[in-house]
Amino acid sequence: MSLPDGFTCLVEKVLDEDPASSRSLPAAVEEIWRDFAWYAFLDQNRQEAEVNYLYEIVDSAGLLEPATIRRLGMSWGDELTEVCERAIPTTEGRRRGILQAAMNADSVDRARRCVFESVRYFENLSPAAIEERASTPAGTTDLMTEIAYPNSCEHIYNIGITKAVLWLQGYGFANHLCPPSRQALNFVQEDLGIALRPGFGEELGIWSQYFAPFLREIARVSRMVENELGRPVTVRDVGKAIWYYKSCQSLVAMLRKGLKNQLTPRIVCEFADENRWSLHDLAERITDIDEIDNLREQLCNYLSV
Repeated sequence: MSLPDGFTCLVEKVLDEDPASSRSLPAAVEEIWRDFAWYAFLDQNRQEAEVNYLYEIVDSAGLLEPATIRRLGMSWGDELTEVCERAIPTTEGRRRGILQAAMNADSVDRARRCVFESVRYFENLSPAAIEERASTPAGTTDLMTEIAYPNSCEHIYNIGITKAVLWLQGYGFANHLCPPSRQALNFVQEDLGIALRPGFGEELGIWSQYFAPFLREIARVSRMVENELGRPVTVRDVGKAIWYYKSCQSLVAMLRKGLKNQLTPRIVCEFADENRWSLHDLAERITDIDEIDNLREQLCNYLSV
């Protein structure tokens, strides 16, 4: 198995600039829940920058206050729709499209149920309990199964293993895992040339035979990079490198045909270095609605030189 050009370089950047050790669990459960609530708005048709924009609109309207959510109950979705309707006249282009999509009845229902059920779940959870459970692989699996497995009595609607892993890794946990996101699946299938069985992405199959083959391939990559660098590399580190690589690659693919395959992990490293950006700087641009289009143009121009 061969890795994309410069992938080891990009993982090394992750180790130096975006290590798991730089993340920590907030002391207040309210802050942890607000982080979790972000995932209520994440779906297959929204980029992180679009989620951030929508989250800020909803949060600024006070709709992410736990007391407000409990008070509104089923009518929380109606309030979400009204907030988007009020914001639309002052927006255009991408922002207007985000708000219009958020008003779709199915989208509203998914967000409402996720927010309401997660507020209820976090009422009985403390930062200490999360840290204790997530400090071991077995405890991590137990916690993720509780909130992300559809047949669990504590399952939070619209939360699957990808969101659960991302949420825990935001605090430096679950470093032995890689979220089975579209980006990571694409990396395994296109960049590594390994065919994963159909149906892998179905939430009900996450804990069955489909998750193990995917995770095994990412673990193989982490061992290969670890041998090349001569320093510890976790599955999480590989997953983060995939996110930077695939996020940039998808941006140029949307703008100009034929550029996708030109953007390699090495290009991502060289592009960041030339602009004197850290990975943190790059991540801010990937996830900022005001920066993402400029980043796309910059990447395309860099590839065209």
